[in-house]
Amino acid sequence: MNPGIKYWSHEVEYAAISIITLILLSIVVFPLFIALLPIVLITGCSIVWNMDHLRKKP
Repeated sequence: MNPGIKYWSHEVEYAAISIITLILLSIVVFPLFIALLPIVLITGCSIVWNMDHLRKKP
């Protein structure tokens, strides 16, 4: 074997796998969160608005 060739240790391999996993999760999760955020806000505001109207009725 050539002593000039260095092999990666398992720690480097695990770190690379975890970084790739984080990148893939961020590609999937962040757009999903941004897409669902307006729906959650609109639903939450309508629920609060309806509760506010219920409180104002005599």
